[in-house]
Amino acid sequence: MARTHKTAHIKAQMAERARQEEEARRKVVSARTRSQRSQALQDASDSRASQFGPHATTEGAASTGDDADEEEDEKEVEEEEEVVEEEDAEEEEDEDDDEGAEEEEEGDEVQKRRRR
Repeated sequence: MARTHKTAHIKAQMAERARQEEEARRKVVSARTRSQRSQALQDASDSRASQFGPHATTEGAASTGDDADEEEDEKEVEEEEEVVEEEDAEEEEDEDDDEGAEEEEEGDEVQKRRRR
């Protein structure tokens, strides 16, 4: 009986660790600025270090000896940053277009008044 209880306890710990890792990844990927991304990466690193010791790495890196998961996360973050930057640029262009259209309308109204 002790063996099953111990197995259940270990499985519960592993599930909790997996949930925490996924939450940390989500925070890194959803970070909109470099400082937020850096902070999320640091928080994840601190969390791993406090749980597993100062030499802890990502789950995949611990078994393979490389930082493949971390590199993948960084690529996802870079792609997300590019998308956000493109969206911001499009929004700025739309705002500039709207302002230009309003100025043209105001200019047309002024010219009509002058003609009268």
